[in-house]
This record gives sequence, C-alpha cells and structure tokens, in this order.
Amino acid sequence: PRQNSKATSLIQCALEQLSASGSNRKEGDEFIIEAEMEGATVAPDTRRVHTPTMTLKGAALLALVGTILMTVLLVWNFVSNVVYVLRGVEAPIVLFASFIYAFGCLTVMVFFFVFHRAQPQG
Repeated sequence: PRQNSKATSLIQCALEQLSASGSNRKEGDEFIIEAEMEGATVAPDTRRVHTPTMTLKGAALLALVGTILMTVLLVWNFVSNVVYVLRGVEAPIVLFASFIYAFGCLTVMVFFFVFHRAQPQG
C-alpha cells in the first residue's frame, strides 16, 4: 500500500507538470486526463523513417510466397503420410496432425493472397 501511494503521488506530480491546459484527477485506480489537443496527430508521419522500398503490397507478396512454399511442403507431407498409412507403415493418428498443419497453412496462404490483392497499386 505504501509503494502504491508513492507511485500514485509521483504519477500525479508528473501529470501536473505535463498538462499545461486541462485537468487530471484520480478516480479509484485510474487517472482521468482531460486536455485540449489542437492540431495533434495520432501518429507521426514515418514514411521517411522506414525502408521506402518495402511497401505493404510488397510485404504481403513476400508473405504469400513464403506461405505458398510452406503449403506445398506440408501438403506433400500430408500426401506422403496418407500413402504411408495405406501401406501400413505409419499409424493412422499421424494423419490428424499432418492434416491440421496442411489445412492451417493453406488458410494462411489464402489470407495472404486476398490481402495482397486488396492492396492498392503503388
């Protein structure tokens, strides 16, 4: 309790110094801050900060290519497990996990395909 009240007073002191216009108060375990924010933006413009060659469409294409390769690998693994089960080499329970992996990767691949197509040209 003592550390909690110390932290509360430190937070209130910091909020009083930061808020030039507006008010702040504590209600229960929460701090309520009311302030005017003229001309404030939610997030700064970071287009010049990140790598300009990697667009969202390019990242979606890269993820799509990766998931296509994973899907091919996991579907091949599933098909070979089906063949092994039919020959009696593998236990049938192996098919369950193999099918889950292949189906999960297939759905992620479809998602990235649709996401890539939805991105505007740029």
